[in-house]
Amino acid sequence: MILKILDTTKSLTELVTDQTEGLGRLPEAVTATVTEERNGAFTLEFRLPMTAAHFSEIGLGGLILAKPNPYDDPQIFRIQKISRPIGGIVTVKANHVSYDLAKTSVLPFTATGASAAMTGIKNNMTGGSAFQFSTNITNTS
Repeated sequence: MILKILDTTKSLTELVTDQTEGLGRLPEAVTATVTEERNGAFTLEFRLPMTAAHFSEIGLGGLILAKPNPYDDPQIFRIQKISRPIGGIVTVKANHVSYDLAKTSVLPFTATGASAAMTGIKNNMTGGSAFQFSTNITNTS
């Protein structure tokens, strides 16, 4: 799996549809493992030499695109931890970008129906502006 560093100045919507190479690829990654547990952790861990071409662009909060398995589309992960170098290699740990929702809260509101509830969540959310909500449920109960 070849990882790709993404441009954090772009919105998540832009990044999902971005067909460029981002800030660059990381073919020098020694290992790259995505762990995806059902209803559990969705993480990326990789080891990268400090001599890698794009090493200087790796930083906390940075975004990495990785293919979690041979069947699914590539997913975006946000860097959470970078180890100290051991033998010139760092270990980088990242969580799936959906974990960003854990840093948000929703102010109280009332709504009638699923569509109004989705709109209410979006309008009353603190943080998480990069996320969009929708539903195909049309009832108003």
